[in-house]
Amino acid sequence: MAKLNFPASPSNGDTHTVNGNTYTFVSDPGVWKATTFGDAPTGPSGTIAIGTVTTGPAGGSASVSNTGSSTAATLDFTIPAGAAGGAGPPGPTGPASTVAGPPGGSGPPGGAGPPGPGGPPGGNGSPGSAGTIAIGTVNSVPNSSPAAVSNTGTSTAAVLDFNIPKGNDGANGPPGPTGPDGPTGPPGAGATNADTVDNLHAASFLRSDAEDTTNSKLNLSLNSTDVLNFSSNSTNDARGISFNDRTAVSADYNDGYLRLNQNSEFSNGVYSPGTIRADGTFTGSVLLTSKDIRSNASSTWTGNPGAQGKIQYHSNRWYIVADNSSNRIVQFRRDGSDVSYVDNSGTYQGRAASANWADLAEKYNADAVYEEGDLVAVGGDKEITLFQKGMPLAGIISVAPGLRMNVTEENMEDPLWPYVALKGRLKCKINGSAKKGDYIVTDDNGKARVACCQSEINILNLVGLALEDGEDLIEVKV
Repeated sequence: MAKLNFPASPSNGDTHTVNGNTYTFVSDPGVWKATTFGDAPTGPSGTIAIGTVTTGPAGGSASVSNTGSSTAATLDFTIPAGAAGGAGPPGPTGPASTVAGPPGGSGPPGGAGPPGPGGPPGGNGSPGSAGTIAIGTVNSVPNSSPAAVSNTGTSTAAVLDFNIPKGNDGANGPPGPTGPDGPTGPPGAGATNADTVDNLHAASFLRSDAEDTTNSKLNLSLNSTDVLNFSSNSTNDARGISFNDRTAVSADYNDGYLRLNQNSEFSNGVYSPGTIRADGTFTGSVLLTSKDIRSNASSTWTGNPGAQGKIQYHSNRWYIVADNSSNRIVQFRRDGSDVSYVDNSGTYQGRAASANWADLAEKYNADAVYEEGDLVAVGGDKEITLFQKGMPLAGIISVAPGLRMNVTEENMEDPLWPYVALKGRLKCKINGSAKKGDYIVTDDNGKARVACCQSEINILNLVGLALEDGEDLIEVKV
């Protein structure tokens, strides 16, 4: 390798060739820099260009990316903004201007000042003319109209018109004494025209060619012997009253029955047909198109019907009584088929029973009145008492069980015969709180609690399973 001998004291830009390589002197920092090489072909010169310069958010990182190539680089810069500096100290006050600025706009008007002192009172004016009031018209109006007064004059010469309602009519006075009978008229000379018969006025008879009274009604006297008799010796079974030539009420000479609408001549009649007898027997069907059936009969029980059935209202309730040969009190049917029934012993036989409430309960005699959710035990002066620790659990007091057992007429409404739930879901009093799914066991003083662990639960103290989160009174599954 040849020795590199460079000229002494070169100037900036001087060149020197050694071994085919050309060197150029750079005065700062005072070195020879190889610019060409004689032993290898010279490649193209590389280029660097500045692309975009973007200011990034303050506190971010700076970045440089080449969007060109390795020999023609284009550099894009992202330079984060510097943090905002604090406010500098205020500069010195500049010299006062010698040129007056334009005048400012008018400000809002100031508030009103305090009122000034009052002036002296004025003198009395001259007296005016005296006013007048006159009565105009006075009208009597119906007592349902309001009273009214109107001025048809002026404010200084009033003319008042009055509307005064009439008072209510007073009560009728007592009837006056009967006047003396008039003189007897002369006797008639026999019927002289169609208006008289046997010297009596035609108004004393029923007419067949016109209405007999002014109000189109027939009125009988209050004499108890006044009757309407329809051919009592006739054997016709259709004797009676008809309307528009259609029989409405008829009597049968042979069997003595009174019939309403016997031949269904009135298509909208209640009885179609029906037979009513004097002994209260009714034969036929009754169709009710509206209203209802009610009874306010006395509480006297008329006894069993024997070979008949009956429905009777007695002692504030309805009774349905089957005849003495029936094995069922009530039979329920639908679409021509039997679906359920109640037999003579009171047993209901059907497909299913349904209730809105959710527990099965039985009545027990208690030594006190207990509340919903109380735990009760077997013991005390009666069958059950409030549960205390160590006592045999009877169950939970239920106030609305869906299926009720041991119910009698005597204990039905007795508060000392409460329902005790045997199965289902109902409210239970607890000490503390519970979560849904917790096992509930007996505690003390008529309350339960959450079991502390599985080993604590046994058949003697298990009350049920919590169905909700809560405290004091929660729903449980027994």
